Amino acid sequence: MGKVSKPAVFARAAAGAALLGLLSAAALPTPAAAWDAKAAEKSTLRVALIAEVQGKKVFAGHGTGFVIDRGYVATNWHVAISNELINKKIPYKLYVISTYVPEFTEAETIWHSEDLDLAVLRVKNLDLPALELSTREPLSYPPKSDSIFVVGYPGISDKFLKNPDEQAELKIFREPSITRGVVSRIVVARLATAGVARPIIQHDAVINPGNSGGPLFDACNRVVGVNTYSTPNQLRVVKDERGDQYAVGQVAPGFYSPHVSNLIASVKTVPALKDVRLSLSSETCSEEGGTSPLLIVFSGMTLLVALGAAALAVFRRREVVRVVESYSAWVQRKGVSPGAKRTGSAAAAGARTPSARPPSGPRRATNLDATFRPGETAAPAASGDWTLSGKDSTGKSASLALAQSEIEKAMGKAEKGLVVGRSASMADKVLGDPTVSRRHAKFAISDGSLTIEDLKSAYGTKVNGQALDPFQPTLVNPGDQIVIGGVTFDVRRG
Repeated sequence: MGKVSKPAVFARAAAGAALLGLLSAAALPTPAAAWDAKAAEKSTLRVALIAEVQGKKVFAGHGTGFVIDRGYVATNWHVAISNELINKKIPYKLYVISTYVPEFTEAETIWHSEDLDLAVLRVKNLDLPALELSTREPLSYPPKSDSIFVVGYPGISDKFLKNPDEQAELKIFREPSITRGVVSRIVVARLATAGVARPIIQHDAVINPGNSGGPLFDACNRVVGVNTYSTPNQLRVVKDERGDQYAVGQVAPGFYSPHVSNLIASVKTVPALKDVRLSLSSETCSEEGGTSPLLIVFSGMTLLVALGAAALAVFRRREVVRVVESYSAWVQRKGVSPGAKRTGSAAAAGARTPSARPPSGPRRATNLDATFRPGETAAPAASGDWTLSGKDSTGKSASLALAQSEIEKAMGKAEKGLVVGRSASMADKVLGDPTVSRRHAKFAISDGSLTIEDLKSAYGTKVNGQALDPFQPTLVNPGDQIVIGGVTFDVRRG
């Protein structure tokens, strides 16, 4: 065999070290966002029909609905439109109620489709967060055997769960129930010869009358279907030749939820729904939450140790091993314009403008200055504005400027605040850190003061070391410390 040069040996050793680093990364699975029952319940409502019979208000039935935008609730057509009451010419109104909407609040049907068995209600002053709807391919997501969750108000529980205390009874009435199952299959079909053929999810999470119109969730709290139909047990008693009796027929019922893609398509095309702004996601469950900080640190240390061992094995003498950084890495580190002469001068780096550095990922055209750039300092804040400065999860400088005017403008929109997150398509301010969720937190103004609200993020939000509960606004004062995922900020104003 011919003699192998030291560079070749080192290249092979480095390749082996890199493979070891990748294997160590694979050994630690990226965490997915856990199912959050509280967040699902918060935006799921009981839709009640109250009829007026001989001058008296009578409870005439109910279903379930879920928030798709601030002030807008989706449900089934057969929940919102009572043909029985209409045929009898009995007037009725729709109301919503839940743990988070403790009083009956009137709702107005602004659109309905019998073919799709869908309806959208408008509820004034309903200030609950919208649920995220999945835009994944309807016939392949969620895949078979994936976990799904049903949240709603089954009527059977109203019959069997009673309490003589009126307030306790009302509390039961407001409280939704949750069932869990797996996806059996997704097919294009009609439901019991009704409506049009459309993607329908068959699953085994229990649905009862009263669940109709409620959300079917994947394991990451994204709505994938609208609960609509169940096939009841079909048992009958028969006798054999000797007179012995047997129960025969279908024991296990089936449960069916038309895919949420039907609702998304309707909102995009129906003029009556032009003001509805949906919260959409094209990601699968395993993609939620970004990369674990522990995974990043562990993999990096493993790779460094492996490379060091490879270097010692190749170079027996005491030598200085110089790692040559790529030009693109140097540009990222120095922050100079692409094509600038590589001098290593600090003055050259300091002479750049914020727009000179190419963005590291997709950004909104209208939000260039909001994009997070590691190592970059914030522009001077105007009087009354807030500046957040600190370190990202890797220890690099991070900053975020929050102008009072832009927060106030965002307060007038559906989100009621300025959303910060990793996704350029879902957040107003982008933080390109792997520990930050796509929609991580929201800044708002209350009585002239800044507030922050965690949006059910994977790695959480903290103020002065205190972890925030999702969807609970917390006051932020100058001098406070905020942690968004793994990004730590100090707050100052003016």
